[in-house]
Formats: sequence, C-alpha cells, structure tokens
Amino acid sequence: MSQVTIYLDDTLEQRVRRSAKSEGISVSKWIAQKIEANEAKVWPRHVLDSFGTWSDVPDLGRIRSNYGRDARRARLD
Repeated sequence: MSQVTIYLDDTLEQRVRRSAKSEGISVSKWIAQKIEANEAKVWPRHVLDSFGTWSDVPDLGRIRSNYGRDARRARLD
C-alpha cells in the first residue's frame, strides 16, 4: 500500500480527525473512503468523451412534442 502526503489547514485537520474518530476509523481510512465515494460519482472517461457524439438522439423538445396537454388537477385545499 502506498502513502500520500496531504496538507490541511489546522481547522480542516481537526474536522477530519473528529469525523474519523466519531466513525471509529483512522484518519487515513476516513480520507480514503471519502476519495472512493467521490470517485464513484464521476462518469468514466470513455462515457464523458462520447457525450454529444450521437447524431440520432432526439433533443428534449422532440421527445416531449407528442405529450399533449396536462390534465386538470384537483385542488388540495
């Protein structure tokens, strides 16, 4: 397992230490979990690179063009 050095200001360091302690894990493990969670939110590069490349995908206006009008809604008051 490799090691990484990061620099945190004192306030952030204390917040990280408190959070890790409250979760019962080491600071290193806490930071690693945050990085993993953040990485899971990112689309893979090959997916990002393909955005906008499909010429046959309809735009939102065309998708909604056949929806018609909404039905009247009953009042809730």
